[in-house]
Amino acid sequence: MQSTSLVSIITPVYNGVAYLDDLIMSVRDQDYPLIEHIIIDDGSNDGGATIAILKKYSHLRWWTRENKGQYATMNEGLEAAKGEFACFISADDLLAPGAVKIAIKHLMQHPELDGLYGRSKLIDIDQNPYWDQIPCQGMSFKLYPYLHHVSHCSLYIKAKQLIINEGLRFNPCYSYCGDYDWIIRLVNSGLNINFLDAVLSQIRIHKNQATHKYQEAMIMEQNTIFREYHINILLYRFLYVMFYFSSALNKLKFGYRSKGIQGAIYIVANWFDRKINKRR
Repeated sequence: MQSTSLVSIITPVYNGVAYLDDLIMSVRDQDYPLIEHIIIDDGSNDGGATIAILKKYSHLRWWTRENKGQYATMNEGLEAAKGEFACFISADDLLAPGAVKIAIKHLMQHPELDGLYGRSKLIDIDQNPYWDQIPCQGMSFKLYPYLHHVSHCSLYIKAKQLIINEGLRFNPCYSYCGDYDWIIRLVNSGLNINFLDAVLSQIRIHKNQATHKYQEAMIMEQNTIFREYHINILLYRFLYVMFYFSSALNKLKFGYRSKGIQGAIYIVANWFDRKINKRR
């Protein structure tokens, strides 16, 4: 490994006008000297608005072509990557300040590692801390199939020899859960990937995310992955319920801290209102 290794940051984008500038600047402003930021426009149909943003930044490696899907696009970026290490980040998320330097310094100090994952911080559309955060982020990589505690935007991994040569690419058959499937395969491959206790990315929560818009399709894909990798459904559902109630409690606390008892009551009333409207 070189004393300073090239890092490939890979971003698929589709109609990314809302947040793409923020992402590009979060990568551009890293204090690490060797970064290539690859952005592939996956056939955006926003009248050229996404491409207009990409044209503003001369340092990018970017291109556009017809729509192929998120995970086929991520594989394409990996094929084109020249870096010793790769990290995938979505167009609406951000690299945390200093993230690349922190991650690569640790990997250079521990050459036995094949990769590492750090913490991800959830933010709202205005980049303020979100009311809830990802649980269990410091837990073992092997527990990922049940905890979902590793985000690909906080995962740095040796690119060419470990992902391409061992066939650990994204499965383009998935539309929404390909990252879940991919990281499970990383876990099962036996690669030496450890936790680094540092915030490496910021994940933006907004209403246009696939997790909000395509829940039923995501559940179907997730069930397919459960069967393929023999995930214990009872254990998974138990942990899901635990996290759900923990998240609900955090939301009540957030409402109370913001507006007192009226804020907490508003949270509960809003929840009931959404449930009633969903049944109509």
